[in-house]
Formats: sequence, structure tokens, C-alpha cells
Amino acid sequence: MSTRNSPWPAGTPSWVDLACTDVEASAAFYRSVLGWEVARLGPEFGEGPFLQFLAGGRVAAGAGPAGRGPTGWHLFVATDDAAATCAAAAAAGARVLLPPRPVGDHGTLAAVLDPAGVPLGLWQADRHPGARVVDEPGALVWCDLRSPDPAASRGFCAEVFGWSSGELADGWGAVTPAGAGRPAGGIGPDRHGRPGWLVHFGVADCDAAAAAARAAGGTVLSPPRDTPLGRVAELADPAGALLAVVSGERSRQPDRS
Repeated sequence: MSTRNSPWPAGTPSWVDLACTDVEASAAFYRSVLGWEVARLGPEFGEGPFLQFLAGGRVAAGAGPAGRGPTGWHLFVATDDAAATCAAAAAAGARVLLPPRPVGDHGTLAAVLDPAGVPLGLWQADRHPGARVVDEPGALVWCDLRSPDPAASRGFCAEVFGWSSGELADGWGAVTPAGAGRPAGGIGPDRHGRPGWLVHFGVADCDAAAAAARAAGGTVLSPPRDTPLGRVAELADPAGALLAVVSGERSRQPDRS
């Protein structure tokens, strides 16, 4: 497991946030499936409600109203300078969706659209480092990019974030952030017409989590199966947001901080 109280190194997937149309209904679903506790945030975040999800008392993810952006889970990569990273992303062929803007004293938020047309968030931490827990049940353990152009996405992530790529199967490659000891995710082809980052959360029992998702009104898109990552199921919450759950060794990894 890994608990963190300081900013993540630049280029590290550091935060996931759910944009949804009914924040309270989504919170109820994820309490049932992932066992999360819920903390409500103050008005400095804007017209909410805005929530943080906690695993074992530590902040694991967030949620808020979708507003003008797309619904679903959004991945954020740590940066030491959001403005400089936006400029580097634009130079590498991305479009800046959201220029850097402060979120109180928590940090600075930005978002870009990579050259393959997939959105990605940037987080420059101040008081809020991002996820305070990863690599255990209830926390982020992996992230896959299903891209219309995997080569373009890999090249972009290498140029802007310093990620290295390794070969997997079926056109997929594992990606490792600069300075990290092991991969944090993968990039491969979108074969389902739903491009984007698929965030994977650790669970103690993948089959039980899939059953809980179905009982709570979600959909099991891909039933539990054994993979090199662990036992994995792909789900959609009742509002259609995609996610995966993983049980096994990946959700019990040593500290990657």
C-alpha cells in the first residue's frame, strides 16, 4: 500500500474525480461497491455538492457535479507547474480544455485534450496532494487509456510527462512514470467506441464487488476474469460512468511513493 501526505512527483497519476449528474446517488453506489466513506467539501469548490471519498479514513478520490464537462471518471496527473505543463502539452499537439485555475489553497487545476482526442487532467498540489492512499482496496491501483490512436497517445505522454512504454499484448503497452519503479497503467486501442481513461480501483473480492455493483443498479460490462493484473471486472455505475475493480496482488502492492 502507499499513503501520501506530500505532493506526488510530477508525471505521476495522482488523482481521480467523478463528474456526475446526481452526486448523492453516485456516492450511495460507491459506498455499496467500494466501501467508501464520504466527506463533504466547502463552498470554496463552487456550487456543489463536492465530495471526497475515503478508504480507511484516507482520501482516495473525489466527486462533483458534471457542469459543462463530460460525465464519468477523470484522471489527473501531477505537475509542479500547471501553466508550463499546459504549454508543453499544446506544443506536443494537445488542446488546452481548461487553463490553470486555483482551487482555493488546495492546488491548481487544468485539463488538456491529447492529440488522440482524449481528455486528461493536471493537478498542481498545494494543500491537497491528490490521492492520499493508492494500491490497496478502495484506492486507485491502475489506469488504462483506450485511445483511438495509441501511438499518438504514447508519444504525447512520453514527451510531456516522461512516461516510458513497454509492450503487452494486443496492441497494448504498459506505461511507467519517470522515476517510478513499476508501471502505473497501460495505453492501447479503443475497440468499444468509448475512448478515455479507465480507472481501476482495488477491492478485496472482485466477484463480490461486481455482484454489489449489479445489486446497486450498476452494470457489469465485463465479468470477473483472471489477468496478469489480478482478477478484474469492468463496470458502469447507474449513471453510466465506467470503472474497473481489481482484486489480487495489484491491490496489495508495496509503497510506490
